[in-house]
Amino acid sequence: MKTTHLTQAALVAALGFTAACENSMPTAHDPHPPGEEPAHEALTVVFADAFLEDGSDPGETYFEAPPLLVDTPSTRVGVMGRLKSMGEFGDAGLGGLIEVRGQTDDGTWLGWRAVEITFQEDTMFNAMTDFEQPVTLAELRMPRAALGQVGAIGWELFNVASADGEPDDIGNGIDLQGVGQSEQGLSGELSDLGIVTRSQWGAQSPRCTPYESNKWRFAIHHTAGALAIGVSDGKTIVKGTQNYHRNTRGWCDIAYHFAVGSDGTIYEARQLGLKGGHTSGTAGGVSNNTGNIGIVMLGCFNNASGCNHPVSNAMINAAGKLAHRLADMYGIVRSTSTVKGHKQHTNTTITSCPGTGVLNRLSDIRTWSPAPDTSPPVLSGNIWRSTSTVGGTLWVGFNQPVDDVGVTKIRVQAGNKTVTKAYTGTNKVSIDGLRPYHTYTVKVWAIDAAGNKSAVKQKNLKTGAFSDVVGKWYEDAVKFIGEEGITNGCNPPANTNYCPGNDVTRAQMATFLTRALDLPGGPDAFSDDDGSVHESAINAIAAAGITSGCGNGAYCPDAPIKRGQLAAFLKRALNLPAGPDAFSDDNDSQFENDINALAAAGITNGCGDGVYCPNDPVSRAQMAAFLSNALQ
Repeated sequence: MKTTHLTQAALVAALGFTAACENSMPTAHDPHPPGEEPAHEALTVVFADAFLEDGSDPGETYFEAPPLLVDTPSTRVGVMGRLKSMGEFGDAGLGGLIEVRGQTDDGTWLGWRAVEITFQEDTMFNAMTDFEQPVTLAELRMPRAALGQVGAIGWELFNVASADGEPDDIGNGIDLQGVGQSEQGLSGELSDLGIVTRSQWGAQSPRCTPYESNKWRFAIHHTAGALAIGVSDGKTIVKGTQNYHRNTRGWCDIAYHFAVGSDGTIYEARQLGLKGGHTSGTAGGVSNNTGNIGIVMLGCFNNASGCNHPVSNAMINAAGKLAHRLADMYGIVRSTSTVKGHKQHTNTTITSCPGTGVLNRLSDIRTWSPAPDTSPPVLSGNIWRSTSTVGGTLWVGFNQPVDDVGVTKIRVQAGNKTVTKAYTGTNKVSIDGLRPYHTYTVKVWAIDAAGNKSAVKQKNLKTGAFSDVVGKWYEDAVKFIGEEGITNGCNPPANTNYCPGNDVTRAQMATFLTRALDLPGGPDAFSDDDGSVHESAINAIAAAGITSGCGNGAYCPDAPIKRGQLAAFLKRALNLPAGPDAFSDDNDSQFENDINALAAAGITNGCGDGVYCPNDPVSRAQMAAFLSNALQ
């Protein structure tokens, strides 16, 4: 069997397919330190045409790429490729034509093995193989006869997510069903950009959910891969990139938040509300991915042989318009410090990304703006709390804004929550999902049809009382636990009602106590609360010694809590001393001592006529009174 090694001239710092920002030193890949976001730099690329033009002996059976050498022993080889044409590959299939082998630290070779094709759509494919032992050197070969159909192959040697992947938040209690098909952030400011959504290009759900609501900067990339000429091509490239990042590398999802094709089409990539994984390294102890919106250009723009796609005005204008809208959404001032190319980030992996061609146009992305408007809207006077405010739904009043082209939106921010409402001529706007009885720094501004914003009006405003407790004997107690953040009501997200007559379940009581006492979490304590939204609170009160459950390793989360049981919870939680006999109807109760302790501490006067009613369920009104008396 005759084999020719491909020369270094056959390596270029660009891809004939999509992948991620290329490494400026492509012959070695050192996995980034555990716990950091991944560096998308490592695919080493070989072009079949370079071999065919290299003057090699046509009789050679195989060509072999230069070996990959890594410092950290690794177990997986990942491959991304682009075919020149679709054809027959024999019984072994396409995967059977690409073989890899690895060498361990002691010099032992693990034999040649075919890769497994994990993705193939149109002319794009991904593949991988795992070694049974960690290796520090890997080799790749292909039959020379297959080179006429293969345009390029990029490959890398690495460890999967446990060693160098993003943090995996699976199991954090968030239901991922359908998350992969949601289209976050594509309404409102982005609705007219014609964005191809995740569902439209066929995204898989993310593997994990590192949520991040605050964004303050941008990282611009190129894929160093195939140029996305039309929507069909772009969909395939984005889909293949997600497959490789998610399934081969083991990352949460495709690394970037948006991708842009040469025709100006924008693709939703990683959901905007999630933290990106596109820019490695840290600066000042903060990850370069934190608060960073990743926008990738689909193509290779290094102005070098094999990587010299034209930087189209359509692509730059689309990226600029997208950055402009996102900056407006998050209050980002676009500048050289907030809109950077990948390579311009501090302490990132050595790279030429996003390529010289895109770097030369980066100022156009930073400064893009719509056709000039004559002036921003004018919002005069102060803002105020409207009398419509109830519970956690705050209604904010404002004077009617004035603008030469017409105000279209009113944006209101309370704390960390921001909502945008269509302006219909009314002079008030609501924002729900807030804590009742809580004071927020509220900001309001108007936005006109051209995207111009008025000056921000700001004032401290307080949310209201629940509508169903006003004037009742328990109003002050409910107000206290609302102010303390112990309850947000019973009808989220409006949070306008408290439901005082509803019985409190044992699960709900665990949450109320955990909030009231600021308890830390604890290990899984009971068998019957799996999947409950209150499970972590139940574990917390178990770890604090407040409950031992209802018997046989169970907690009975859905059962109403009885007044006697609540007495036991509060006595343990507050470490109350014993007290004299206080009531006549608890002499046979196992909770008599707990009840007497609560009475001695002034937490309860019973239920009337010298009795405590230990077996009665606790209503939400009574619970508020118990906690108010206990904590004040």
